[in-house]
Amino acid sequence: MAWTLFVLAILAAAAAPACSLAPLDEGVNRCGAAGADPDLLGEACGECGVWSCARPGSNELACRGQVHPCGGRCPELYGHGAPREDAAPGQVCDAAGVSLWQCTDAWTLDCIPRDRNACGGSDGLVATPGAPCGDNCWRDAWACTGDDESPLACEANRNLCGGCDPLPGLPGNPCGSCGGAWTCDEALGTTVCSRETNTCGGCETLTIDGQPAAPGVPCPGGRAVCDGTDGLRCAPEGEQVNPCGGQTRLDAVPGDVRADCPLCVLQCDGRDALRCRPPSSPLEGPDACGGCALLPGLPGEACGAEHAWSCEGTDLVCALAAEACANPTTWYLDRNGDGLGDPRYPLRSCSRPFGYVSNDRDRCPDGQPRDADDRCPGESSISIPVERNACGGTEALDGEPGDPCGACVEGIWVCIGTDRVECSVSLAAQEQACGTGTEPVEPTEPVEPTE
Repeated sequence: MAWTLFVLAILAAAAAPACSLAPLDEGVNRCGAAGADPDLLGEACGECGVWSCARPGSNELACRGQVHPCGGRCPELYGHGAPREDAAPGQVCDAAGVSLWQCTDAWTLDCIPRDRNACGGSDGLVATPGAPCGDNCWRDAWACTGDDESPLACEANRNLCGGCDPLPGLPGNPCGSCGGAWTCDEALGTTVCSRETNTCGGCETLTIDGQPAAPGVPCPGGRAVCDGTDGLRCAPEGEQVNPCGGQTRLDAVPGDVRADCPLCVLQCDGRDALRCRPPSSPLEGPDACGGCALLPGLPGEACGAEHAWSCEGTDLVCALAAEACANPTTWYLDRNGDGLGDPRYPLRSCSRPFGYVSNDRDRCPDGQPRDADDRCPGESSISIPVERNACGGTEALDGEPGDPCGACVEGIWVCIGTDRVECSVSLAAQEQACGTGTEPVEPTEPVEPTE
């Protein structure tokens, strides 16, 4: 119940990595969808985020915040300073090359000698500083204590309202279209909007005869229906009118939660349609794991030192990166649901993200039927440039032409056709030189790459 109430305060959850795509064609926006850019694209949101494209080909937006390389979320907001741009865990950090950047907690990188553990000691550590710990909150992380006897402790990290999940907005910041402000709900550990739109779509409290009411509820002699966005009237029994005041039959009642998505509280969208109510306006489609939930990250994103988010069914879990992505696969967005992937939108992940397929064979990804010449009407079908190797072919080579090769006699790699290279010193000559110490054999002339 607490989770459901929490997510009702969230504005548009993410399903895919933040994107800043250049327009593909005239009439296609930066998210790869039709029409102008979504209104909030690029504006600040949540704790420390920016509204970004939720996934290619969709106008849905996701609030993407700053994550420290050691896993901490919104480091500047929580007094830890911006992450160093010239440092990452495991990189050399001194001129002599004897020290490496290592996480000492979820927010801090220190330069530690290679022969020392991340906390500066000589013994092995039971966990990696910055890695998630405990079962209460994915934000909690192991941190160095400075105590040689107990070098690590599980450090509790919470948002500004004492909860675990990302905040939809900072306390005190404006929210919604009705002049509300984000306020902390300590019981839920998140912020909620102090004034949301009503179920008819307006900002005023809905009443009938001075008493609070809602569309669809009984009233004297009939049922309450919307009268504009800020009023209700009592429609007599027998009047063919839906709760929003129109004539079209509705599948649900304003104020209901959408059956397939507990994030979505329905309100009237005009007189004959329903929509998810802003600012709770969450997912209009599945999230990145194919479910319907506010996700704290996206598959493949860091969630702690040596950890990354990974889908387990419809759940997003913080797993060891080696386990989550030992052998990542390249998936391709299937924008029109035909089972063929759009080669313009690859995504590497160990599990198949919702809406992606393993092939990149869709040359008409926007859904138009092909013409007699197998092209998309009104536009050129996508042609994929062929990546060629240094010999002019398409296969991987054992070495780069011109680079040295050979164990005991130095030769160079030369092209043999377009898809193969050989060392200019034969294997027999190599074996002879390695076995007898004979003089190097003169290299053969390289074969020029073919067109």
